[in-house]
Amino acid sequence: MTVIDSSAFLKFLLKEDGYQYIKQWLHPDKDPHSVSMLLAEVGNVLWKYHRMSLITEEKAGELYNKVVDICKHTIITIESNEQYGNDALHLAMKHDHPFYDMLFIAQAIAGQRDLITCDKSQATIAEKCGINVFRV
Repeated sequence: MTVIDSSAFLKFLLKEDGYQYIKQWLHPDKDPHSVSMLLAEVGNVLWKYHRMSLITEEKAGELYNKVVDICKHTIITIESNEQYGNDALHLAMKHDHPFYDMLFIAQAIAGQRDLITCDKSQATIAEKCGINVFRV
């Protein structure tokens, strides 16, 4: 059972170096989960890529729709941010780290799940919290 954070999912979506490794974590046997923050962060990165002329508006829309389809077909189960908000806020204050990253850690703790991430500082905090982390 796993939690996929935005950094790892975006690496897969945008086919960045090492994206093939993440594909194994998106298999139904791994029961991948994420928080709804994933959708907001994906949208924000796609906007930035468009702003930097790295992708067209049409391509950004296609990629965002692909993410929604992945979630609709329960390849990734999306849970609400609110479900983990209090725990994430506590973790953010305790570790002096942004709230949105702590949502994924709070979700992993609550579900006793592994965390898949590309974010080194988030991974370090997750490990301090006793989470099994796969850095991609």
